[in-house]
Amino acid sequence: GTMAKKKAKKGKKAKTAKAAPTPIPSVHESQMKHLRSMLSAVENHSDYVRITVFISNWKFAYVDLLMRTTDTFETVQRELEDKHGMISDFKLFKNDNGTPPQPGEEITDLKQTLGAAGFKGGVLRPDRKIALPQNATERGILHCEFEPVIKGDVLDYDKMMVIDGKLQSAIEARAKIHLAK
Repeated sequence: GTMAKKKAKKGKKAKTAKAAPTPIPSVHESQMKHLRSMLSAVENHSDYVRITVFISNWKFAYVDLLMRTTDTFETVQRELEDKHGMISDFKLFKNDNGTPPQPGEEITDLKQTLGAAGFKGGVLRPDRKIALPQNATERGILHCEFEPVIKGDVLDYDKMMVIDGKLQSAIEARAKIHLAK
């Protein structure tokens, strides 16, 4: 009776499953979903801080990061590794003015949170509630030193310029001038 019907149905389903692959949601769909969840999360946070990290041993380089005061300095290091590839000899300094870091300003405990180190968080700009560094209402400055393991890595903030008729990295060009001095 009913058992036989169920078995027959099951058999049919298995066959159709093999014939038609399960539809994979489009990248666009999943990106939009991710973006929507990010935007709603953004509305509720008041602990954002735009951290400008000056890379001291590369005089011409800096990176802007949108962090939260609950993030640790290890997170800052990971963000820099994402931009640069593997790095070594990493040192981080808390220094609010533009001067090169002084002895005693080094952050020795990378597990410490930005908030514990005195960075203040805030909401994102009400007119632009998108999680980007430039939309943070609070700012902080860090300095760091490191060596890229793979030499010649170029920062995100790089601009491509035409120099001597060739498209070149502005940072690399400045580095060559700097090293030539």
